[in-house]
Amino acid sequence: LAGIDAYPCACSRTVRLAGACACRDAPMRSAAEPERYAWRLRAPRRAVPWMDRARGPQLHVSEDDPVLVRAGGEAGYPLAVVVDDARDGVTEVVRGADLVEATAAQVVIHDMRGLLRPTYLHVPLLLGPDGRKLGKSHGSTDLRALRAAGWTSRDVWRRLLPLLGIEGIATLDAAVEAFDAARVQPGPFRVGDDGNLAG
Repeated sequence: LAGIDAYPCACSRTVRLAGACACRDAPMRSAAEPERYAWRLRAPRRAVPWMDRARGPQLHVSEDDPVLVRAGGEAGYPLAVVVDDARDGVTEVVRGADLVEATAAQVVIHDMRGLLRPTYLHVPLLLGPDGRKLGKSHGSTDLRALRAAGWTSRDVWRRLLPLLGIEGIATLDAAVEAFDAARVQPGPFRVGDDGNLAG
């Protein structure tokens, strides 16, 4: 956590949601029992600016200080992705739109550590017929099952490309050439029982 403004906190989620946690501004205590404490980012109480390649300028304020290291020593998501991206030389991050607001904390960590920020592109979510994020609970969605149902790879990518603002393209190579992050649709999109997408 060198270079990152963090503090130990042993408060439960209930205590924090009630606004009763005073750890952020408490004097630094000894970490003699590290398994009891989570380490949280002292996130700035101001809007953190960053750029999304599809959505343009973003400003998010952290509603709570995210966990950097969980009690017991396991890295939390914000710290883990920053460390992994920096170690692996990642310069472009493409992920689902459900992680847009989590980006601000990662930007803060990048800046505190003096790391080069990657560029970010958040793509629309696919929802099942019930309106929840498409996942295994909706049944088999792997390519093998689609192939068994008579779908070709062309059927799959022709349904997905409109989410990226690409339509009327005959080949996947042409779609790659035509890609423009500014045309990515915000979504989300719902997958109907027939496999078709609706905005």
